[in-house]
Amino acid sequence: MGNVNKTSFVYYLEWAEELLKLPDDLRLKIDDAVKRYVLYGEEPTDMNVLYSMFGLMRRQIDRDANRWNDIRLKRREAGAKGAAVTNQQKAANSANADKIQQSSANSAVNVDVDVNVDANVDVERENRQIAKRFVAPSLEEIRAYIHEKCFAMSAEAFYNHYEANGWMVGRNKMKSWKAAVAQWNGREPEFQAAPLASGKAASTPQSRAKEAAAIVARLSAEDDEELYKTEQYG
Repeated sequence: MGNVNKTSFVYYLEWAEELLKLPDDLRLKIDDAVKRYVLYGEEPTDMNVLYSMFGLMRRQIDRDANRWNDIRLKRREAGAKGAAVTNQQKAANSANADKIQQSSANSAVNVDVDVNVDANVDVERENRQIAKRFVAPSLEEIRAYIHEKCFAMSAEAFYNHYEANGWMVGRNKMKSWKAAVAQWNGREPEFQAAPLASGKAASTPQSRAKEAAAIVARLSAEDDEELYKTEQYG
């Protein structure tokens, strides 16, 4: 993020509730990472932080920052249009007071119409772009969808994998994350069986997480290829 013009950001209550459930050292690291990301745009180097709920917090912070920038730009454009109209009216008044009174009224009406038309066109164009643009789901959305479909899979593993690769399917941006969840669920038995097939058992949470990430990356690459075919050809 690191926006020098913005002096605040929203810290959501649900973040605080989830962070309080974590160990003190990890909670402090995540909190520090969020502050550094907001102030300086720094990404955490600690993998435990990177693959924690920090990713969810970062995406929401980016959404809020983009929304703030959009509002700021629209206000600036509106101010510029208003200043231009005011300058035109002043120039006209200096020429002929009687003619300018009627001209100013007509100009004001025309400006209002133009602004409304331009605004409607911009809204329609933005709506079309939003409809086409893929929006990555949050971890909570993934959990809710898995619960709705009664899938037996890890929402965290799915989220961490695609969050790390930028929500790409092969070389293309993902089109339907729900289709990807269904594809992942079909391969979940392989994800679970792969550690046993290796003949090794991880002894710590960190080593188990690394081994699981490697297995998920290998097997989900096959899923990505199959999902890509599904999205392209139905």
